[in-house]
Amino acid sequence: MRSVTKYVLLIAFYFTTINLFAQCGCLSKGKLISEQESNRRIKRLFSGGFFTEGPSVDSKGLVYFTDLTFTVETGNEAGIIYRYSPEYDTTIIYRSPSGMANGLFILNDTLYAAEGADKGGRRISKTDLTSGRSRIVTDLFAGLHLNSPNDIVVAKSGEIYFTDPRYIGSEKIEQPVNGVYRINSDNSVELLIENISQPNGIALTFDGKYLFVGCLDESVDTNVYSPVMKGRFIARYKLLNNKAVFDRIVVEYSSESGPDGMLISDDRMLFVALRNESSPAVVKYDFEGTEVERIYLPEVPSNVSLGTGKYKDILYITAGGSLYSTEIE
Repeated sequence: MRSVTKYVLLIAFYFTTINLFAQCGCLSKGKLISEQESNRRIKRLFSGGFFTEGPSVDSKGLVYFTDLTFTVETGNEAGIIYRYSPEYDTTIIYRSPSGMANGLFILNDTLYAAEGADKGGRRISKTDLTSGRSRIVTDLFAGLHLNSPNDIVVAKSGEIYFTDPRYIGSEKIEQPVNGVYRINSDNSVELLIENISQPNGIALTFDGKYLFVGCLDESVDTNVYSPVMKGRFIARYKLLNNKAVFDRIVVEYSSESGPDGMLISDDRMLFVALRNESSPAVVKYDFEGTEVERIYLPEVPSNVSLGTGKYKDILYITAGGSLYSTEIE
């Protein structure tokens, strides 16, 4: 009888503990990581920025990331692109002014930048990291200036996908929508998605079949999906016949959270920078939106990138005014 009672008490304790973890938001469907354990895995590599964003890594393992120096709050600072060396654990200014570059993406040692508004370039540019020479890819659609390119991803075949909302900047808004665009190999620009109110983070599967787009619209408290999709969610699109066909909403968030930058890893996982002031984290999902892991941070994250070469198991995270890293499994 004593052993049965002991067994019942153990079961009760187990489910009580699980319930407490679920209430604190630390319980995911794949792996349970306490906030204390997660913080031990985090390393701060750089601090002192204003609003760091857009990390991306070249073939040598060097990490490029941006600092959005909001002009009204910094006395007209002109934006910065930093470069961090994991070999020497040092950070230098790679370029300033940055054109108010936000999201970055490196492919074949070419640095693609989504340059935003707030006295920035409002364009997509690319820089040969070997020679340092830069070229403007586009700054217009249908003869009108872009709103404020935010995040960017480049397909292996060379097509460029980017989001174009407007969060900050006093420049006149010329585009009728906050769009998601594709730049083709002939430099023609297509509007792929026009019914997401504030498209933000963007990620593309390696086979080029699916596009993930996050919406971070803080003007509404409840997600709305018709006729314009508003709120805080991640949508998945099939790329068919040169069009982006809506597939499904993968993840929905409450009014306290929302998705920022994101990436897709080699093992087909989606890492998302979760903007949540009370519990900032990077969340790892499978392609169906099931949460696999949650990595807690001391500052609100904005974007993520994976290392290359011997640093391929390092996840780099921009958050607050800092750059962080953590090893992933």
